[in-house]
Amino acid sequence: MTNPPLLQPNLAAFWQGFLNQAGLPPSTPFADVYAFGSGAAMADELLALVLAGKKKATCGCLRSFELGGLPLPRVGDLCLVLDGRGNPTCVLRTLAVQVLPFEQMTWEICRREGEDETLASWQAGHWRFFTREAEAYGYTFSPSQLVVFEDFELVFPPAPTEDSSPPAMGSFIMGAAESNKMETPMESSPFIFGHRPTNPLVIVISGPSGIGKDAVVGLLRKTNPDTHFVITMNSRPPRPDEVDGRDYFFVSREEFERLIAANELLEHARVYSDYKGIPKSQVREALASGKDVIMRLDVQGAMTIRSLCPDAILVFLTATTKQEWIDRLEARRSDSPEEIAFRVETAKKEYAQMDNFDYIVVNSDKCLDQTIADIQAIIIAEHLKVKQRQVSL
Repeated sequence: MTNPPLLQPNLAAFWQGFLNQAGLPPSTPFADVYAFGSGAAMADELLALVLAGKKKATCGCLRSFELGGLPLPRVGDLCLVLDGRGNPTCVLRTLAVQVLPFEQMTWEICRREGEDETLASWQAGHWRFFTREAEAYGYTFSPSQLVVFEDFELVFPPAPTEDSSPPAMGSFIMGAAESNKMETPMESSPFIFGHRPTNPLVIVISGPSGIGKDAVVGLLRKTNPDTHFVITMNSRPPRPDEVDGRDYFFVSREEFERLIAANELLEHARVYSDYKGIPKSQVREALASGKDVIMRLDVQGAMTIRSLCPDAILVFLTATTKQEWIDRLEARRSDSPEEIAFRVETAKKEYAQMDNFDYIVVNSDKCLDQTIADIQAIIIAEHLKVKQRQVSL
């Protein structure tokens, strides 16, 4: 599968047309946008099978997903599918996902792709495709490579019945608004099975200076590859171990003030003698693609996000004891005794804001794994809620 650029006007218009006809909230995200196969001809050929109701599954090599930074399918995902010219043509919902070695694929599984008459022809064709794809990514495909096999259903436009002709490709590109309203699962049946699509979340990791926000977000980044991590812009010089574009975007104070005047920052604050802030485009683009967004902010910045985005999830990090926290400040060796005393005084005001947060997580010394587990549990619980948060900026 290929991933063309997101948020093009024709994609956004088609998606909103589908949501309107399906009776879904305007903020409902798509999990992915792609064209089948490789090349325009193959994309159109496979898409025609989908629109005819003959192709009900697809697959890809797990290694290619990982190397390409592509999201793995999840049950309940809604995906926007393009034709060979990049036009939005249909919406698919993921019904089931299996991961198994190529050599263990059976005809009972493969026949659901609707592309071949026998298991041997499926194996030959997919072996050639996966081998070429592996070469492009710089690895060697083998029979033991894991394959992600995804069953889906066509939810828009409706799949053709046995006595109807399949719709012509492209006929839904401009006519989505005139379609009859599609039944939602609640309208067609009192039962809902499997995972439902969930709304993307904005999670703010905050707390006083020296509480370990950087360490927590650094490990979350490693354990949540499908999440967008906001990079904060900062007007101070980088510390010796910090990298521009990884830890922060470092800019001059003059450039930061220019961005403030142009209203190009989601939030910004003057902390001590420096500016910190978040460019708006980062968060909006990530949410539109269906990704959760995690940002690391001081307490002042977290309060700004709360006012701009009431449904954001605010997590306040604290230490086991006051002395444990002060020991961390002193261990950094980057602040004078006067600066440490000033940070302690500032923290008194920051702790007074705890009631404005959703969760409090203790980040104890040598227990970072537990801190991460607690935050992961928060994210999972939020996604499982019946009443989803509606994040908008």
